Amino acid sequence: MKNYQQRANALIAKGTQLRNEGRLREAMEAYRKAVALVPAYGSFHFVIGDMLLQLERHQEAAEAYRAAVEFMPDHDQAWSRLGQCQLLLGAFEQARLSLEHALALNPQDGKAHYYLAMLDAKTEDHKSALAHLKTALKLLPHWETPAQQDPLLKRYFEDPAYRAKLRGKIRWRFWRREKSGGR
Repeated sequence: MKNYQQRANALIAKGTQLRNEGRLREAMEAYRKAVALVPAYGSFHFVIGDMLLQLERHQEAAEAYRAAVEFMPDHDQAWSRLGQCQLLLGAFEQARLSLEHALALNPQDGKAHYYLAMLDAKTEDHKSALAHLKTALKLLPHWETPAQQDPLLKRYFEDPAYRAKLRGKIRWRFWRREKSGGR
């Protein structure tokens, strides 16, 4: 057992070095070999999923995130990224279940809210899309510019009726903060 663990640790170190050098394919192979040697290192499925997502290999990334949530069922980010991949693959029902599971684990997951907003916009559920987009931008204010440029979400910034609903509470929150002395 110790020999397997030492080899797995060496593979993880090599994988991390390769990842830092931008050699993602080789890094993923090293991580996969380490997990095969020591299944307790299953958390590296999440890391592999991140690299596959970066390479825009969404189907393979979804499979890696699925393996990650099987190994770590309470990993909210793995559920969120699985939902993101499922959304990108057009598996809308599965994406909704994964993203809602991520939010059940962590209601402050801004990315899960953002991807649910995209999903709701895609399925024409504008009320829910606005609610998730508001929450996402509250949690991730630096995502407003990408949201304004996203083909699915830009309507909520361009249409005056949606914009008023989207901005309404945000303006009130800042006004209330100024009125109370910044608290």
